Amino acid sequence: MGIKIINNEIRKKSDSISIRVDQRNFNFLEEVKQNTGKNNSTIINEMLSEYVNWKEIAKNSEFISLPKSLLIRTLEFLPDKKILDIAHDHVDSGEGDDIMYTALKEHTAEEMANLLQNWAKSNNINSKINISKNEYILTFYLKMEEKWTLLLSEVFRYAFEKYFNKITTTKNSKNNFILNIKM
Repeated sequence: MGIKIINNEIRKKSDSISIRVDQRNFNFLEEVKQNTGKNNSTIINEMLSEYVNWKEIAKNSEFISLPKSLLIRTLEFLPDKKILDIAHDHVDSGEGDDIMYTALKEHTAEEMANLLQNWAKSNNINSKINISKNEYILTFYLKMEEKWTLLLSEVFRYAFEKYFNKITTTKNSKNNFILNIKM
């Protein structure tokens, strides 16, 4: 890999590879290509970059895997106040510090909002992001129960306030939450 100068900008030259894709993925790639006007190489590179960014953050975290149904059923027995306390304790415990340290070191709050959207996408959670001059509004459609939504929304809200010093509010309903981040 070398350096290439284009329009007075220094860019890293990229390496080339050939890949084979199944028909389903090819059809998806063609659809993205038609909707965005980007070429296949750009689309694949952007998707791979999103995947690598998420994996770099996630590899340093200490996650376990539980069926969502077990966690949801457990949360249903707790009062809302206890769930909020659990969310604050989780953030304050430092369990997410490795992820947040990486995020703070390498990303702005705005970039973290985009990473959250990528996280949602990689976990099959529908989301959308609306950006205005001084706020990001992320909406997550969880298809989960109210207590799970409350826990996740409070973890995100509290973490953005603690680590990024951003005023953050949430609005919850049974199956979704809106994270409003003032920039």
